[in-house]
Amino acid sequence: MQASDISLTRRIVAYVTMLSGYLFYCYNYLVLDYVRPYLISDYGMSLKGTATISAAQAISVTIGALVAAPAVAHWGRRKVMFTSALAIGLLAIVSGASHGLGGWLTARGLMAIFLASYYVVGINLTVALFPPHVRAKLSAVSSGLFSIAEMMVGGLGGALGDQGWQGVVWIGAIPVLIAPLILFLVPEDRTFVAYGSAQLVPGSSGGWREMVAPKWRRITIACVLLAGLNLIGYQAFSGFVTLYLRQVRAFSAPDMGATIALIGTGSLMGGFFWAYIADRFGRKVNAIGFVGTALFICLFLVVPHERVMLQAFGFLYGFCLSSAYCWGIWFTELFPVRLRPYGAALFHAGHLIAWAAPLASAWAAGYWGLATALWLAPASFLLGAVLWLTLPETLKTGVAYRGWDPESR
Repeated sequence: MQASDISLTRRIVAYVTMLSGYLFYCYNYLVLDYVRPYLISDYGMSLKGTATISAAQAISVTIGALVAAPAVAHWGRRKVMFTSALAIGLLAIVSGASHGLGGWLTARGLMAIFLASYYVVGINLTVALFPPHVRAKLSAVSSGLFSIAEMMVGGLGGALGDQGWQGVVWIGAIPVLIAPLILFLVPEDRTFVAYGSAQLVPGSSGGWREMVAPKWRRITIACVLLAGLNLIGYQAFSGFVTLYLRQVRAFSAPDMGATIALIGTGSLMGGFFWAYIADRFGRKVNAIGFVGTALFICLFLVVPHERVMLQAFGFLYGFCLSSAYCWGIWFTELFPVRLRPYGAALFHAGHLIAWAAPLASAWAAGYWGLATALWLAPASFLLGAVLWLTLPETLKTGVAYRGWDPESR
């Protein structure tokens, strides 16, 4: 049976079910950055200690991405998605019950493995169930949940205040309830042929060895470098922005939460804008967004102490940052069907490069000051924009398409 033979209703139900878990993949990915100031003030952790948790997450995300691709090929999307959702929820409970560095380091490190796994399987399910001309838009919906999660974190943090911030952590346990729904509502993918495929099981040949073979090595390395620059820029700015707002700009909890929520709002709105651009003009055109991301970070850091202006530039930063939402689809399309799960994993494989970024930012903050350390972010995004333009266009109707066909390569 072809994917197109599955009723549209059933495919949409499966996609929406995946989205419900994806929301909390995004939410749990963001929680540490928001609660960092409270881990320092209430639990006695140091800035370096919280940066160590971020570094551990980055290493574990890399492991999760590398393992998830062959796991999807071997066990199928549904089983991997169920396991990942259940583990994310259980480890969120462990985080909420932990009050020390060791507990947080262990729980968040293990959770990151399953966060990366959920991302990989979510992207693969989208590509398998739907045709190319709607994939970037569907990816914008799922990636837009990152923005909604950002607004949730900021909104809950502002509402709960300084005394109730632990509640932000406990909300992350909801995937425990979502996991059983996945088994009932997501179709067993080994019974249908994915769009663009001539085989039932994706990744039944090839694997990571083929991804780094001469034929695909340049594309693989470029994707990892691009993802790494994005993560370095994101971690250098978004990972420390709450600390910057609290310590440097002296924002209150409601103002800090509102700023984070506005960044999320910008990302959500920008996600749909850039998805339209990616599906209409091609995946490479979105590189313009990275230039805007760097520009608005610069303005955020130099603007006078004016809350409205800071929040406006935060909103525009989020709007441009979401230009990368098409990457999961794009990295998948760059490779033949048998390698699609591995292509999707390259987004989180970028942590191979970016894992030390939080520690580097913490060191720079201690040496030069937090405001100076954040300037690493715009430099990373500008380099990323240049590298983005060197990769092939995969959308046949895209303005930069030059006949790229991974199946015939």
